Amino acid sequence: MPMKRYEEALAAAKKGLDLDPLSPALQWLLAFSYYLTRQWDQALEQCRNILELDPNYDLAYQFPGFTYLQKGMIDEGISACEMAAQVVGYGPWVLAFPAIAYARAGRIDEARRLLKELQDLA
Repeated sequence: MPMKRYEEALAAAKKGLDLDPLSPALQWLLAFSYYLTRQWDQALEQCRNILELDPNYDLAYQFPGFTYLQKGMIDEGISACEMAAQVVGYGPWVLAFPAIAYARAGRIDEARRLLKELQDLA
């Protein structure tokens, strides 16, 4: 992935899951590989699979929000980001993506509130 060879990363993630199909980390790696190859629906489905294996795997809550944003599904992205904040707690990633979603939805005051929180965290 760091070398931007996303198709190869996708193949490697699938191979890893063949070896260890119950690993939430490998499941997430596959979800992220789908995301990087712009296979949004597969990325979302993979996150659902992760949560079936491990309902406490926090990346599986954080990831759908920005995947929905990439699909242009702003309301779903906001809902997913808000859910992640409830489940995972607030932190830079959990604050950044709803801020982007709020801005895209024209909810500027909410976006600015989160931006202020991010600046306070910095």
